[in-house]
Amino acid sequence: MTTTGIQRIAVLLVGLASLTTVTASAQNPFTFELIEQQAVTTMFGSQEWADLDGDGDMDLVTTGNAANLSLPALESYQATNLRVWQRQTGSGSIIQVADYASDAIATDLWLSGADWLDANNDGVEDLFVSGTFDVLPPYRSRAIVLSNTEGVLSATQLSITATHAGNVSAADVDNDGDRDVLVTGLSDSGERVMKVFLNTGGLTFQDDGQDLPGYAHGGSDFGDFDSDGDVDFVVSGVSEDGSIRMAIYENDGTGAFSLVTDALEGLLYGSVSFGDYDQDGDLDVLANGGRLSPFVMTGVTKIIINSGGSFSSSLQEFPGAAHGEANWLDFDHDGDLDVVIAGGRQIVGSESHGRLYRNDGSTFTHVANLAVPLPSTMSLGDYDGDNDVDVSFAGLSDRQRPILIQYENRNRVPNNPPSIPNPSGAQVNGGLATLSWQAADDVETALTGLTYAVRVGMQPGASDVMSAAAPTDNGKRTRADFGNVFQNTSWTLDLPNGTYYWSVQSVDNSFVGSEFSPEQSFTVTESGKGTPTALDDPDGAIRYEVHNPYPNPVSESTSLEITLPAPSSLTVAVYDALGRRIVQQKSIDGLSGLNSYTWDARTDAGSRVGSGTYFIRVSSDYGAATRTVVVQ
Repeated sequence: MTTTGIQRIAVLLVGLASLTTVTASAQNPFTFELIEQQAVTTMFGSQEWADLDGDGDMDLVTTGNAANLSLPALESYQATNLRVWQRQTGSGSIIQVADYASDAIATDLWLSGADWLDANNDGVEDLFVSGTFDVLPPYRSRAIVLSNTEGVLSATQLSITATHAGNVSAADVDNDGDRDVLVTGLSDSGERVMKVFLNTGGLTFQDDGQDLPGYAHGGSDFGDFDSDGDVDFVVSGVSEDGSIRMAIYENDGTGAFSLVTDALEGLLYGSVSFGDYDQDGDLDVLANGGRLSPFVMTGVTKIIINSGGSFSSSLQEFPGAAHGEANWLDFDHDGDLDVVIAGGRQIVGSESHGRLYRNDGSTFTHVANLAVPLPSTMSLGDYDGDNDVDVSFAGLSDRQRPILIQYENRNRVPNNPPSIPNPSGAQVNGGLATLSWQAADDVETALTGLTYAVRVGMQPGASDVMSAAAPTDNGKRTRADFGNVFQNTSWTLDLPNGTYYWSVQSVDNSFVGSEFSPEQSFTVTESGKGTPTALDDPDGAIRYEVHNPYPNPVSESTSLEITLPAPSSLTVAVYDALGRRIVQQKSIDGLSGLNSYTWDARTDAGSRVGSGTYFIRVSSDYGAATRTVVVQ
């Protein structure tokens, strides 16, 4: 079958699966309470909770289709816009605060994937989104970053291979501190794609050149499954050769990935996520989706057990769920990971199916049924700020309308934050800095069940090198996620020369963070990145790079080196913290190879600038990037 044929069948199945009803039963008492929302939300997209405005509570971004559908006519699919919702302080309700219908970049993204990342390491959450803005095939895709300034999101379109009908996952692939992106899905030509895009700063991303087999119609997730101090990933869906697969890839420590196994049963229209459910110190996989059956496709949710790097399916499978999601969470505050699922028992003609399962050690016990839409997306977050995990579902109701269903966790058992990790220090070898700390403890969570989040900055308290998704003053998590270095108690970063400040927090399985450890510092003086040379792509071509300035902090002057693969225009400007341009753009044509720009910490008028943070903006034919410097 051709790619185009599979793509059309996929869209048809989406439409047929929408002809279902939302049902609910409560055979057992449970701690989740349904909160009615008057939000006009979306389907066939994403919903992501995070604290956007720094007020301590979670806000919501939705992408997808918000039209009222009259199925089965596919022409009635009307792709709509991105919307931002904000939780009202002291209230359980959310209100719409932004609508991107008039934004030529951000509007009309559906069949989309999204994930949070601090794209410019300014300490707040940004959102990476990839999807399509076409109503019918052939679909054209677009990738954007929604950069966050005090809760206001601004869209920047990216010049990369965008996809639809896939997934987006973010993590620090190359151990340089910032979060990179794994994108799967269908390209504009209908080919299955899986690409890693490296974060090069200034809201720009660059294809890292790896030749990975394409995947679509499934999920992906990053995690350090072998505990070797770098991020690996799992992916599931329709693979490049048309087969349905699940694959696990291992990072060699430099950001290059190699296949560990693709022999696991693949699932369609679902999700995969890493989590250590048995608390044995390594990450297992929770997977859901549809498997081929006499019913066209039957929903499945199962656990893939990691036994020292060898993966196998557990004996217990959960009913459902296709066209939905499954997630790990500790809803009952006993410290281990429970499971919540949403989807359909079959992909066609099925009722929606939401269930909550309690982890009882050797088995999972069904404790609650949840009313969910179908198709369904799921998002976790502590919406009411009471140190437990709440959950919301978005999708299509039995009246063929997009709905948002939100449950608040009313567990009366208090969840105590874990203890603060005790840092052991940093060891520097060339440009590699290994940060270490002693394991924390927790009243509810086993020592091996805790994860850790590290922040690193070039000035005290800053997160401009590595963001921990939590403010340093209180450690309150800005999104419901495991720590960025997972269960490791050490992490190595590859950094340019300079002085760095770091601290670490522990995170329990309800995604509650401790306060940060006392800040420590270290200095890198012999990094290859301090005196950069041109880097090569796998095919031997020089790669475009804007290196970090050195020295930084700046006392007299700092130099920034730029590698250009071929003759290109080049402009450089310097801005202060208020966004005022203090050094006018310098424009030069015909440069190639290694170039250097030196700033003497003065304005164009020759005046010495004051102490503080400044931004050097570099633009060329290959893109733009921003680098941060601190003047002492």
